[in-house]
Amino acid sequence: LRHIIHQDTKEAFIDAFNVFQTKWKNIYPYIVRSWKNNLGTLTTFFNYPKEIRRYIYTTNTVERFIKEVKRRTKVIEVFPQVNSAEKIVYLVSIDMNEKYASRKLRGFQNARDAVIKIREERYGNKKEKKLNKTNKLNKNNEERPLKTHKILNTTDKAGASTL
Repeated sequence: LRHIIHQDTKEAFIDAFNVFQTKWKNIYPYIVRSWKNNLGTLTTFFNYPKEIRRYIYTTNTVERFIKEVKRRTKVIEVFPQVNSAEKIVYLVSIDMNEKYASRKLRGFQNARDAVIKIREERYGNKKEKKLNKTNKLNKNNEERPLKTHKILNTTDKAGASTL
C-alpha cells in the first residue's frame, strides 16, 4: 500500500491502485472494493503541495492523541461521571494543541504560498472581506464608511460607572 500512497501524481496513484487491484482483489475483495468506492476521497491529498502531503495522509498525530488519552485515563480506576472522562480528553487535547502549536512542519515553508492560495480560493481573501464589511454603498452606489456608535460613560445616582 505504501507504493500506492507515495506516488507523485493522482494518475500514478490510480495506476498503482489498478495494479494492486488486479493482484489482490481475489484475496482481499472487501479492501479492494472499499478503496475503489472511496478513491475520490483517498486522492484528496493530491490537491495540496507535495511537501505537506505526508502530514495529511498520516495518522501519527491522531494515534499519539489516543495513546495519550489512554495513558492518562489508565491511572484513574473509576470515573464518577461521564463529564470526568470528557474533561480528561479535553485537557489532553489542550495540552497537545499547545505542544504542536510551536512545532514547525518540515517542508511547510516551501508550500506556504500554495496553501494560502488554496485557502483564499476556498474561503476568499480575508482582507477583501474585511474591506467589504467596513464600507457600504449609498443610494448612488458610492462607498461610504459604516457609522460607529460610541459607548458613553455614564454614572448612576450612586456614582458608579455603568459602562
